[in-house]
Amino acid sequence: MKTIKTFYFLTFLFLINVQCKKENKPLNIKLKDKPLSEIQKYLIGNWQIHYSYGGITGNIRYNYTNSFIEFKPNDIIYWKDNIVERVNTKIKWIRTTDQVNELTYVMSFSDILGYPESWGTEGIYKDTLSSI
Repeated sequence: MKTIKTFYFLTFLFLINVQCKKENKPLNIKLKDKPLSEIQKYLIGNWQIHYSYGGITGNIRYNYTNSFIEFKPNDIIYWKDNIVERVNTKIKWIRTTDQVNELTYVMSFSDILGYPESWGTEGIYKDTLSSI
């Protein structure tokens, strides 16, 4: 009798484990046309930054080898490049139009040296955050 109970218990545990298996599909979602609360929800967490474009013309490419950004739930952005802290501040969200005249939200903040930054979020494609 005890072996039958053990068998049912183990079968039950196996079924629960199978039912709760998480799928590891890459996330693909356009964010720039979403409400601010949804954009914020998807940004929360750690992201590795590989490169960015900027400068006066917007055509200068900056490459990063060991740079990570953390978006926290309370609109705090923390950016560490190698071991140097670049940003640790609160984001100010601005509703504006992008380069193709579509309404979107842009995050505005300053780095540790006081230089202003403005980033928009295009979306997340194959688990990669794309900025505008």
